[in-house]
Amino acid sequence: MEQKSNVKSKQQFVIFSILLIVGLASLIFSAVSYFQFRSETANYATVEGRVVSHQQKTGQKSDGSQITRFVEVVEYQVNGTIYQVVSSVEKTSPAAIGTAMSVKYDPSNPDRAIITVAVSQTTLISGGFGIFMIVVSFLVLFQKSKSKNTPNLR
Repeated sequence: MEQKSNVKSKQQFVIFSILLIVGLASLIFSAVSYFQFRSETANYATVEGRVVSHQQKTGQKSDGSQITRFVEVVEYQVNGTIYQVVSSVEKTSPAAIGTAMSVKYDPSNPDRAIITVAVSQTTLISGGFGIFMIVVSFLVLFQKSKSKNTPNLR
């Protein structure tokens, strides 16, 4: 009976470790991405742009069925010249045409730009996933210590 409990404890510790590592890796990825974005765009100027169209992307779900996603095309103006930037985030429900979005662009090359909302969403999702995995890992660890102290009534 003790050997069975010991095996279960080892399995729970392995699960805890894997979930913790995945959670920490996701948090680190999120933080590195955020600081890399801030570093790369430190000299960029910010301007308001507007969604002018959507590009359709078709892919497959894990069950083999098709899914249609969209990326926003945002138009912005610098010194009287109009530029466009395409979002890097695919969505099933994109922002409406005419929606205002913040665009960061390189003043020395205004054609080089990024939609700040897209970066924020990606960072938020990966960071949130990391926090979730860390919480779950500690729940697994708590379950381990709880089951160790609970008598077996069988």
